[in-house]
Amino acid sequence: MDGEFLFLALTDRAEHVSEEEYVDWYRGVHIPDTIKSVGWTSGQMYRRSRVQPAGEKPPWEFLVAYTVTGPETTILERVDAAAPSGPLSVPDRLMWKTGYRLWTYRKSGGRPFDLDSEHALLAFADSSSRQDDQSSCADGKDGVPEALAGFGRRDAMRYELAGRVAQRPGHEPYPERMTWYAIDKDEQNILRPFAEEGSDRSAMRCSWSPGCASWAYTRIGERIFA
Repeated sequence: MDGEFLFLALTDRAEHVSEEEYVDWYRGVHIPDTIKSVGWTSGQMYRRSRVQPAGEKPPWEFLVAYTVTGPETTILERVDAAAPSGPLSVPDRLMWKTGYRLWTYRKSGGRPFDLDSEHALLAFADSSSRQDDQSSCADGKDGVPEALAGFGRRDAMRYELAGRVAQRPGHEPYPERMTWYAIDKDEQNILRPFAEEGSDRSAMRCSWSPGCASWAYTRIGERIFA
């Protein structure tokens, strides 16, 4: 089935590699090579934010979100055709110090949504967790989710986990749902909904588990297009 997807790559740099070297290679070589050889639309890189809503940092330092359109059955096929010895190979010096993750999510809403905000808050949930982002993405005025009002969030979009054919084996757990919150300006806006005790938003506080996570990332540079 055709659709709009986010292909997420979560990685750590090797300990002997500086952040500058890693980011320069990823943005200057890896993302352009990926979107060219795999045929995706764009790629945006983020680093783990200093401020985290759960008080615990995400397991992975970097996030790259690729925008993908087309059938989900061909997403991994195109990646595998370009790796590991092809244009998507990673130099030994830059090999990740911990296991990376590749997750694919299908965009649920039909309206446009971009990845160009200064910060991104990713709220993951599945049926086993108490975190339920369905209400937090309820459309309010002009289609902007109600949960954004007064909290420095520009927009949000709900994503559902794509089918197993679009997931890399061994990269579990795959949270079933993800809400991507676009946050501009002040990094402290990441924390504001989580600080309100007694509100429904306080239930969104949770640390990494197979069913629940809230991670904040900060954009690195401009989005790279094909």
